[in-house]
Amino acid sequence: MFEKIKVCLDMFRCPNRCRHCWLGITPNGNLSVDDLKFVANAFRPFTKNLEVSDRYREEDYSDNYKELWEITTELSDTKTPHFENISYWRAVRDTKYIPWLYSLGVRAAQLTIFGDKKTTDYFVGGKGA
Repeated sequence: MFEKIKVCLDMFRCPNRCRHCWLGITPNGNLSVDDLKFVANAFRPFTKNLEVSDRYREEDYSDNYKELWEITTELSDTKTPHFENISYWRAVRDTKYIPWLYSLGVRAAQLTIFGDKKTTDYFVGGKGA
């Protein structure tokens, strides 16, 4: 029996190819909620403290990020509070994102800003970043 297991699936994808990412460039995921539940059930017998996450790269990238947070919370025995490392991709495109983070208790956030458009595109690895 393990004291704790944290399972992190890459259910969707990361919209960036950041040069500073310590995870490197890995293939984008394409998993379903059923896959998430299957993996949680597969690990359940090995611990009494399971934590499930739908991502390990870009935070909250999927359009159903709120639903996924609720599902992973239900599948988990304990849930790490939402990281202060938030999705700048979502923050500039979704007016409900920041209030949702606040409702989860996030009071400080980290965003990486590289400079002008050209410099940002270079470090993020794509045009229009």
